Amino acid sequence: MYTYETKIYIILLIAAILLAFILLLFILTINRHKKQWRELFLEKMAIQVKTQEQERKLLAANLHDDLSPLLVFANMQLDMLSMAECLSEAQDNLQMAKATLNKMITRVRQKNMQLWNPLLDRNSLSDSVTALVRELNNQGCIQIVFVNATENLSIPSIAHVHLYRIIQELSNNTIKHAGMALVHLVLRKTESQHLLSYRDDGKGFQLPAGNEFKGTGILSICNRVSLLKGELFMETEPGQGFYVRIRIPLSTFNL
Repeated sequence: MYTYETKIYIILLIAAILLAFILLLFILTINRHKKQWRELFLEKMAIQVKTQEQERKLLAANLHDDLSPLLVFANMQLDMLSMAECLSEAQDNLQMAKATLNKMITRVRQKNMQLWNPLLDRNSLSDSVTALVRELNNQGCIQIVFVNATENLSIPSIAHVHLYRIIQELSNNTIKHAGMALVHLVLRKTESQHLLSYRDDGKGFQLPAGNEFKGTGILSICNRVSLLKGELFMETEPGQGFYVRIRIPLSTFNL
């Protein structure tokens, strides 16, 4: 038979072993969660960097395709001033050069608004999208019918920016590839999700195998949806228009 002191010693030893085991499990659990959070953080940062790089490429392409020809044309018109045979011809060339430069100034302002719209800091998402739709409709490139059923949902600024940029990129995609098109844009909120649907009646296109998109615009949209922990569904065929549905959990907006 064990003495009283021996029993106490055994109990304390077992308790110490159990405590050490629980402490070890706790440390291992903490380390595992730290590793998971670190991997999640690195993955999120990688997506953000990828999105930024894609948008820089898109901006560079837009500047090259949109502003470079105007710069070359303005330079040619200014060169023609020195070859003008009379004052009236020089004045005509000068007026043409001024008109080209004014067109460039307008394009630069439009590009600047695309890069950062100050209304994003002050308005709700619905107000920001309404302003964007009004601007695009006034330009006459496309016509957008916007239906807002979000009940003035309050969301974090970063989610606001991502959703605004997604809609902006979808609109740019329609303008570039669909021709003159009618667009139906709907923002809607359910008990668990924020829904965005976008449909145009443009030319459509063939989806790449495995949805391996090469264009920076669609890739940027996919990355932003991923950052919002959302789901993206896309449907299109040549001659059948373009449809996108995006589901974002409301938990994303409660961060």
